[in-house]
Amino acid sequence: MSGIRSITYEKIQLYILSLRWLFILMIIKTINLSSVINICNITVGIFFAFFIYTLLIGKRLKNKFKNINGETFTYSNVKTDNDYAVFLATYIFPFLSIRINEFQDLFVFFSLLIFLGILLMKTNDYYRNPTLALMGYKIYSAEISIQGGSRIATVISKQEIKENDKLLTAQIDQMTPMYYAKQSN
Repeated sequence: MSGIRSITYEKIQLYILSLRWLFILMIIKTINLSSVINICNITVGIFFAFFIYTLLIGKRLKNKFKNINGETFTYSNVKTDNDYAVFLATYIFPFLSIRINEFQDLFVFFSLLIFLGILLMKTNDYYRNPTLALMGYKIYSAEISIQGGSRIATVISKQEIKENDKLLTAQIDQMTPMYYAKQSN
């Protein structure tokens, strides 16, 4: 994939990854062991499929970090940007209150998730992701030196970033300064 399509794909995957624990909680909440075929267990199957997909996204992200070989930037004015409580309280917990007893409930649930995903991608907040934190990634806001100038960027890294670190990067989104970064070997 190239261009806008791959950027959107990357954003969508980070957003879906952020919902991993919602899918687990919804499985626990909706599973009905007394009946094999009903809307609850069909819903559980759908949530389970999405959960498996988030595991694949996590594996892909891990491989992506292993293979970063982009430009090396110097980082300054580094600040952590880990506001996960707001994400959980605003996006995850309200979804847990939705009861899924009918097909329409499931439709409303996924319509809201799609709307939320579009909103987070438009506002570039898709990277605020508690699942990333549980996987060991950290989110930073930092000034990066680029071709004699500098710009403020959002950076996702497994390593702790300190002042004047030089890290290999891969840009997440061509439209905004968002990067994956790791220590050069």
